[in-house]
Amino acid sequence: MKVILGIVTVIVMGLVFPNNVEAIRDYKNKDYDEAVDEIISEFESFRDELTEREEDTLRIFENNINKASSAADPHLNYLLRVTGGHLESLPVGLTPEEILKVSTIKTENRTIEELFRRETGRIKEGLFLYSSLSSTDFFMPESTFYTQDNPNLLSEDRIRYLRDNLKYGVSSDFLTGSPVGDEPQATGFLKYRIKIPPNTHLVHLNDAMDYLVINKGTGMEVKSIRVATEKGKQIIIVEAELVSKEIVDSRITEISRNINEGVIATTENTKFKDIFKLDLTGRGASLIAEQATDMVNKFIELIPKNLLNQGLEFINEKQGKIIFVDRLLGYVDEAIPAGISLPEKHSEVNRINKSAGRYNITKRMIVINGHASGSAGKEMDSERLSHEFGHVIDNMKGLSSSSKVELISSTAEFQDIYNEEKNNINEYAGTNKEEFFAEAFRFFYSGLESNKNLLKEQAPRTYEFIKKL
Repeated sequence: MKVILGIVTVIVMGLVFPNNVEAIRDYKNKDYDEAVDEIISEFESFRDELTEREEDTLRIFENNINKASSAADPHLNYLLRVTGGHLESLPVGLTPEEILKVSTIKTENRTIEELFRRETGRIKEGLFLYSSLSSTDFFMPESTFYTQDNPNLLSEDRIRYLRDNLKYGVSSDFLTGSPVGDEPQATGFLKYRIKIPPNTHLVHLNDAMDYLVINKGTGMEVKSIRVATEKGKQIIIVEAELVSKEIVDSRITEISRNINEGVIATTENTKFKDIFKLDLTGRGASLIAEQATDMVNKFIELIPKNLLNQGLEFINEKQGKIIFVDRLLGYVDEAIPAGISLPEKHSEVNRINKSAGRYNITKRMIVINGHASGSAGKEMDSERLSHEFGHVIDNMKGLSSSSKVELISSTAEFQDIYNEEKNNINEYAGTNKEEFFAEAFRFFYSGLESNKNLLKEQAPRTYEFIKKL
C-alpha cells in the first residue's frame, strides 16, 4: 500500500511540478510538407507585417546565400564575416559607384537588424535548425580537411583537431538554416544542428519555405562532433547550441587572462597583465584562441628574457597591445595608422587586408590575423609573431640609438648590410630593409637551428647585427 501511495505521489508531484526540461522541436524526421506548413503558419503574422521594402531586402539576402562573393563583388554576409560584423570599419568609397555599393549594403544590414526586433518573430518553443557551413565561413580551405589520397575521406588528424578545439564561436553574419533539415546552402562539409532556445527572435526568409535566419552577434557552443557519409563523401556533423555572445566573450577573456599570466610569469613583470588580447568575432573563435595560446607560449620561450621585456615595455609605453583577431586586418582599427586621410585610408585598408600580421608603428600595436592564408591550424605559428616583434625591436632600437631614428634598419650601417645581403634570405625579405630586418629577426629566433644556420651562412653581417641587439 505504501509503495502504491509513493508511486501516486510521484505521479501527482510530476504533474504539479513538471521537470524544467525545454521541449525542443525537431522537424527533420517529420512529414516534410506538414513541417514546412507548420513553420510558415507560425511566422504568418511576421510576414504580414513586412513592408515591400523589407520583402525586397529579404529576397536579395536569400538570393545571395549561395552566390560567390569577393572583395570586388561583395554581398552583406561576406562583408560581415571579413569585418567581424563591424561594417562601420568599411571605407565609404572613393567613386560614386563604390559609395553607393557600401551605402546599399549598410542599409540592407540595418533593415534586417530591425526585423529581429519584431515580437512576431519570437518563437515560444525552441527548435533545431540545420545549416551547412563551408570553408568560407571559417576561412579554411575545405581541401585541408581531406586526405591527399582520397578527396572524399576526412583526415583523422583534422577531425581530432576540431574535436579538441572547436568549442565555441560567434556568428558575425546572419546565419540561415532549415528546421526540416533541408539546408539552404548548396555546399558545406560542416553540417550544423543548432539548438535554438525558446523566446529567440528569428527572421522568416520566404513565405513559401521554412528558412529561418539567426541574428548576427550571437554566441554558439559546440556540444559534439562526429563524422557521417553523404553521397559517398565524409562530412562533419556538429551539434551546437545558441547562447548569448556574453557567454562566449567570457570564455575568450579567460583565455586572454591565462595568456597574460604566462607572460607575467616568464618576464616577472606585472605591467604586462593586459598586453595580449584576443579580439575574436567568428564561428571558429575557439580554434584561434587555442592557436594563439600555443603561439605565445612558444614565442616567450624563444625570445631572450631581457629583449622580450624591453620590447613589451616599449609597446606598453603607448598603451599598445598584441592582438589576435579572426578577420581581415584592414578592418581592425588598431592596425590602421592614425591621422590618415580618406583616400589614404581606402588604399591602406586594401593593402593591409593582404597581411597576415601588422605592426602599427604610430600606435605600437601588433595585430595578427589568425585566418590569414586560410589555413587555420597551420598558419598560427610563433614565427609570425616573431616577425612582427622584429618590427617592434627595429623601432625601439632606432629611437634609442645615437641617431634617434625611427627605425634602426634605416641607419647607414644597416642600409649597407641590406644592400649587400638583401637577396640572401628569401624573396619577402628583399621587399625593403624593414621587412629584411624583421625576417632576419624571425630566422634568428625561430627555434630552428636550420633557420639560424641559414642566416649565418647566407647573410653573415645581418646575423651579427641581430646577435648584438
